[in-house]
Amino acid sequence: VTAGTKDFFLFIKEYPWSLRYKVAMTDDDSVDVSKPLDMEWVKLKRPVRSAADLFEGGADDLLDWAVREPPSHEGFMYHVEQAVGSGAEAVINFFRDKGPNLLVLPDGVHISGSPQSEVMKKATQSGEGTQGDKQVTHCFVEVGGPFFMPALQSIAFFNM
Repeated sequence: VTAGTKDFFLFIKEYPWSLRYKVAMTDDDSVDVSKPLDMEWVKLKRPVRSAADLFEGGADDLLDWAVREPPSHEGFMYHVEQAVGSGAEAVINFFRDKGPNLLVLPDGVHISGSPQSEVMKKATQSGEGTQGDKQVTHCFVEVGGPFFMPALQSIAFFNM
């Protein structure tokens, strides 16, 4: 699945919508550090059952661009942690203390090189983590529990 180079898509296993986060730019072509990401739900033509589904076909094969909705669930909103250089560090509320922060830069979304969760800190300390910031365009998450109160089980990031 590909779209604009400044887009970041969050897919939830077997959910019929994807959340599109798009880098918000100001008139002078810099990241809007107070609100660095614009968000919208995009209807899927079919639910994504595994991360491998993201590698099959293009965006138009999976996304129904004619059906979009604004997000409302607080878990998928984000919080700006700090301005960083020409961008902003943000965390999706659903990932807080469970996954990495995102670094929003003019060229797109990156995984922050400063992990916040204990899982990410241990991975970095053991040499499994990333060195520096890695650009990402897609995220596949698996959740448990009811959708109105999901419990994060796994997160996988991709740059496609």
